[in-house]
Amino acid sequence: FGKPPPPPPPLPPPDEGDITTLIGAALLQAVVWFFLSQSFSPIVVGINAYIKRVPNGQKNIYLNVKRQYEEAGFVAPDTVAKAVTGYCFNYVALIHHSIGTLCLVASYIKVDSSLFRVGLSFEIGEGVQHCLQIAHAYLSPPGTKPICDMAKPIWSLIICHHSLGLLAGSVAHLYLASNPDVQLLCA
Repeated sequence: FGKPPPPPPPLPPPDEGDITTLIGAALLQAVVWFFLSQSFSPIVVGINAYIKRVPNGQKNIYLNVKRQYEEAGFVAPDTVAKAVTGYCFNYVALIHHSIGTLCLVASYIKVDSSLFRVGLSFEIGEGVQHCLQIAHAYLSPPGTKPICDMAKPIWSLIICHHSLGLLAGSVAHLYLASNPDVQLLCA
């Protein structure tokens, strides 16, 4: 059967610059995307303007969102405005994740650890943002949009979703940013 392969080399300790970069980039992303997910952001204003131009756009969104929530077993938004807020947030999330993914794909193509860290900061920062928003909504209801318009069981799903990015993403940022296999996995 032969000898077993040698153990992998130990991970190097993170340098303080990496920890500082991780915290700084995550906080920057959290703040930027918090503002871009609010009703006054250019993204949300543009989406709302489009929805209002579509005949029965808001009503159709409400009916679709209500049906989707009910099929999933959640309490549906009780107003058209709450349903539209959630709908707009989906587009903000799509733009956010697309930019982060483009950075990660580019980091793999170029084997660039700095670009990899920038791409990871999108997901890590969003995790920080949403966890802070959920804590705010829990401690000081109703909280901020879009979290305050979501059914509380969805908060648990959001925390589970972001736990991977916060934990594994932080490890990848600190220890594995130059590993092309990890770059590909994250992309």
